[in-house]
Amino acid sequence: MALSSAQQWRSKLIVGSTVYVTCRGTVTEVDKDTNKILIRYDGFANEGWWERNAKHLTESSAVDAQTKHNQLRLTFMNLQKQLEEKDKIISQCNQQLRGERTQYKKLQESYKTMQQQIRNQENVANDVDEEIGKLKQELARKRSASSRSRNHSVHSSTSASYTRDQMMVIMLCTSKPKHLIKPRDEIGSEQKGIHSSILKHEQNMSLWEKFTNVMNKKFDDYQTDLQHHKDGKKTSQLLTYFVHNKRQWQQQQNNMELVTEHLQELYEQQRKLKSSISKHEKNASGKHGEYNTILSDYEQSKARRIELERELKQKLKELNGECESENKLNETQCALLDEYNTLDIELTEYKALLDKCKAQIHKYREFDPANDERIKQMQCFFNAQWSQYMRVWDKWDAESIICWLKYLRERKQLVLSYDVDLEKILKSMKADNMDGASLPTVDKEDLRSIGFEVLNDRQEIYDEIRKLVSQYPETDEDEDGGHKAPKEFVCPL
Repeated sequence: MALSSAQQWRSKLIVGSTVYVTCRGTVTEVDKDTNKILIRYDGFANEGWWERNAKHLTESSAVDAQTKHNQLRLTFMNLQKQLEEKDKIISQCNQQLRGERTQYKKLQESYKTMQQQIRNQENVANDVDEEIGKLKQELARKRSASSRSRNHSVHSSTSASYTRDQMMVIMLCTSKPKHLIKPRDEIGSEQKGIHSSILKHEQNMSLWEKFTNVMNKKFDDYQTDLQHHKDGKKTSQLLTYFVHNKRQWQQQQNNMELVTEHLQELYEQQRKLKSSISKHEKNASGKHGEYNTILSDYEQSKARRIELERELKQKLKELNGECESENKLNETQCALLDEYNTLDIELTEYKALLDKCKAQIHKYREFDPANDERIKQMQCFFNAQWSQYMRVWDKWDAESIICWLKYLRERKQLVLSYDVDLEKILKSMKADNMDGASLPTVDKEDLRSIGFEVLNDRQEIYDEIRKLVSQYPETDEDEDGGHKAPKEFVCPL
């Protein structure tokens, strides 16, 4: 008898041929003894043996080319749109980063200038201390010479003058070291609150990432385990893995729904941080200018004081006035420097918090698409597994049928009464020798006899059975890949 075109095509299959069975796949091995071929499914890590003459085995080109073209075109458009949105976000981030780098360089230059000024002030202060020491020594020497003078009236007058107008002492007023300066109470409290909020998100994100790793590892383990089980023995295991993995991806989807809420909170913190940084930079700039002005006055006062000390006897009163002025200016400039250093420390902390906030925002942005793609892969994998499994319903036993009903209930395709006891029904099915081969002839009365008492339960199960049988017609191949004999020719013995 002449072979059909499909049979001729199947007889010519070799390693590397592209076929379509449940989904697109590639022939990786041909067993000539059993006339079977091993097919690896595209997009999945698993593979399966198929009879060369199986009806479900068709040419890849048999798939509707226009439908695939539309699907690919839609996928390409979606990817292109996502890419454009990401490019916009990257462009905005780069622009913002350039602005922040420019601002950081300006602050760095200002900081270096201040450090140089402080070093210059320290050098001047050392010179002044040396000059004061010399003046004190000279003053003591002159007083000693005056006390030995023959003119008693001059000695008394000079002594009275020095007693009445004693030289004031220059106070040593220095600013606090930066490591001893703490933020102001209200600023410190605000920064601690923001730090606590960001830390909460870091801990939350850490938990989500750990859960993601566990979910992905479990899924990989499920895939590996299911590949090493035979079709007849992996039914219960497949259901268990599906239920467990479904709960995990549902939990992950719940986490994904919270991403927007967390991002809004972090965006608000980012806005506050930027506002505080802008305010502190403005205040620090004003304080720095005021400090430079006071420092200039202080230096001028010191210069005048040194000049007056050289003429200590004639200008002692004027020297004391300038010393008092210098002390006040020095105290003011030290206070201003303390305020500037406080602003600088607070500004540094705000920038550190801003960097953490941006890093957390970046993690949240990556979390959603990564998990969305992974969950789609899981769903596609299990759909393919169940589709392949349901094609051989005529080889099911009673336990396989119950597992299938539980799968439908998990998918919300089947809603049963709360008091239905599937384990009890399984025992009844075994007692009645009900298996997959019985499904085409099962009616509602049979369902009542095995324990489905509620009419709605029987109706839903009956409809699902009819749908299964019509969607996947009973194969005319036996377990060895040969053709079954018609029922009327089968020996009753």
